[in-house]
Amino acid sequence: YENEMFSGKVNDLAPAADPSNGLYPVELSLNPNNKRLAPGLFASVEITPSKSRNYTSIPLEALVEGSGLGAYVFVPQPDSVSVKKLPVLVAYIEGKYAVISNGLDTVEAVVTSGAPYLTEKKKIKMIKGAY
Repeated sequence: YENEMFSGKVNDLAPAADPSNGLYPVELSLNPNNKRLAPGLFASVEITPSKSRNYTSIPLEALVEGSGLGAYVFVPQPDSVSVKKLPVLVAYIEGKYAVISNGLDTVEAVVTSGAPYLTEKKKIKMIKGAY
C-alpha cells in the first residue's frame, strides 16, 4: 500500500535501544482502513506523542541506590554546603547519561563527584563550572 497512510497506537515500546543497531523495537496496533495487511510487512512510521513530556539528562555517576527504574540523587541546597537526597524515576539510560522522567522538575544541579559516599549530613564544596 505505497503512499497509503494508516493510523494506529503504540502498544509496546522498548525501554532501551537494541545495542546491535541502535533502534528501538516498537509494537503498533494499526487501523487497517478496510485493507488487508499481511504478517511480516515493513513500513516507515512517524510516531507523534499524545502529550509532551520533559526529560532531564544527568551523568550516570549522579545516581545512587538504584533499584529497577527508581534511584536517588543528591541535590545541593541553597546554602551550597549541604545536600538533600531526592528520589527520581529513570526513563532510560543512553551512553553515560541517565534520562530522568520524574523527580528533577525544579532542580538546577545534582552532585556527581562522590555522590555514592554522601549522606544528607555531609558537607560539600561546590565547584563553579563543573559538570
